[in-house]
Amino acid sequence: MDEPYTVSDAIPACLKGRPSEFLSSRPHLQRLMAAAMVFRARQGAAAAQTLLLRRAPSDSYPLRWEVPGGSTSDRKDGSVLDGVRRELREETGLGARRMLYTVGMLEEAPPMPTPTDLGAEEEEARNDEGDDARTVSFWEFDQRHGMVRWGKVTVVVDVDEDLGDGSVVRLDEREHDRWAWATRAEVEAGRWADGEEIRFVTEGSWRSILEGFRLYAEKADKEREMDGPRLMAKFGGKANKGL
Repeated sequence: MDEPYTVSDAIPACLKGRPSEFLSSRPHLQRLMAAAMVFRARQGAAAAQTLLLRRAPSDSYPLRWEVPGGSTSDRKDGSVLDGVRRELREETGLGARRMLYTVGMLEEAPPMPTPTDLGAEEEEARNDEGDDARTVSFWEFDQRHGMVRWGKVTVVVDVDEDLGDGSVVRLDEREHDRWAWATRAEVEAGRWADGEEIRFVTEGSWRSILEGFRLYAEKADKEREMDGPRLMAKFGGKANKGL
């Protein structure tokens, strides 16, 4: 059983409730996904990397890359954050230690697509994932319910494991066949350093990952700005060149 995780003040209260409660206050959504972004620092925020997973050849969106995540339900998850933790554990084997801040939450209803046929409907569902990297959502065609609007909440998570160069990620091979650490430059370019293409699940997913990098760098900059005053206070207002 997973150890309890802690939650930062930056996490909205709505994510501490059940998925059904989140959806009931957002009637423009029918279903909810929860995803986790995990970063590891490599000589500063500019070289930070995030964990990406490649979907299995036999699954939907085959061989496309994404962050760990999946659907939530009251049956499995006591809260939306519990869904983030569960999906991270199931898809990577990593344990969530602290929920840090959100990257994407849908708060407004995007327009319903108006396809001319089923093929166009399915294609639009794949490509439409919101106009704002902070408000990621997507349409999906369901045989029973027609077009269904999903909301997707992404949370930056600190994990229990040491994220050094050792192999700590354990995949569920039914869902993913590869994992890798990606820099912001690689995500922006859509290519790994060796030139191999990185094809993301959707453009909206790609934008959301870039937004996660932006927020990570922004928070790292703020921490650096605070380090100076902290050290000055610690050492009586005198600079210490030995630090």
